[in-house]
Amino acid sequence: MKATFHFLILTALLLLRFWQNIQADGVFDRARQLQEEGRHAEAEGLYRGLLKTQPRSVPVLTNLGVVLARQGKYGEAVGAYKNVLRLDPALLPVKMNLGIAYYQAEEYEKAAQWFRTVLSITPRETRAQHLLALCYLQTERYAEAGNLFAKLLPSDDLSVNVGAAAALLKTGRQSEAETLLSKAVQGREGSPEVHFMMGQAHLGLRQYEQATRSFQRMIELAPASAEGHFYLGGAYFKQGDLARALEAWRRAVRIEPEHFPSIFAIGALLAGQRNFDEARKWLTRALALRPEHGATHFELGRLASRLKKHEEALPHLLAAARLEPELREASYLLATTYRELGKLEESRRELARYSQLQRSGLSKDRDLMQSAMSGSGNP
Repeated sequence: MKATFHFLILTALLLLRFWQNIQADGVFDRARQLQEEGRHAEAEGLYRGLLKTQPRSVPVLTNLGVVLARQGKYGEAVGAYKNVLRLDPALLPVKMNLGIAYYQAEEYEKAAQWFRTVLSITPRETRAQHLLALCYLQTERYAEAGNLFAKLLPSDDLSVNVGAAAALLKTGRQSEAETLLSKAVQGREGSPEVHFMMGQAHLGLRQYEQATRSFQRMIELAPASAEGHFYLGGAYFKQGDLARALEAWRRAVRIEPEHFPSIFAIGALLAGQRNFDEARKWLTRALALRPEHGATHFELGRLASRLKKHEEALPHLLAAARLEPELREASYLLATTYRELGKLEESRRELARYSQLQRSGLSKDRDLMQSAMSGSGNP
């Protein structure tokens, strides 16, 4: 009788486990479907629910990393991918994804380390070579970038040609760069993508008038491109033409009402012009789209601080310091806010952190265009 009872309990437990696995499979399939439909926040919720019962599931953690990155939550994506690699250190695609997440978070040195890891295993992985070359461009290692791009040439990929030309220009080989670009563009003059990428290259090289012309031509060919209007606004902004920048960004939002980079850029520019009420509306709208965007929290915190609303400023500045720990302006303003609130010990701590950032050379300054672009897109 006792043996029969134990057998029944064991059978019930097995059936329960079987039923739970069936349910989990159904939830995972639904999450994947949402992910494919671009409903990344909903997919994230399902993946997080699955992790409560399957905390060591490699597929769940991997896909969670993907949907987090798609939402601009690059720091959290990095954490998810690292958890995957702790469970299975040999997964090459996850190492690649980790490098991309660091690249999207503008942590180019860390990204480069992972792309080098990928290339140590598969030396001919062209995307890793391309992204590593872009990391070298971002960190001003132009000779190394040029060497990597040279391995990818000749190429039909316009982005490879543009990157190679940028590296050549930065190493003083202007005639070679111009020849490369003319060959790459030949026969593609009617392609919006060509002019878009040329505009981005000119922006990266600080050739703002040339960038403006490229984006204008791109918009002539594709007037409904929100990205085109956004980058045209960026070119105007870099030339100090703030009125035209603002209008270009507004056009982008009229085309695509949830175009985060333009919404953020409008809010940040209006805040800089001390149009605080309008700026708050745009920045709040940006934060609703990207709740974990450090620069938006910083702008809202700085705006509240200017209005002497220090209690309102504090949570935004804390979020900015957490999400962008190398942003020294956030640390300094946080110290000031603590002082205004009478929290002197916290103020001294943040001032010490600000000084440490300055001494370490790791600190970074705020840049409106980079901050806007960090909220969207893939490399």
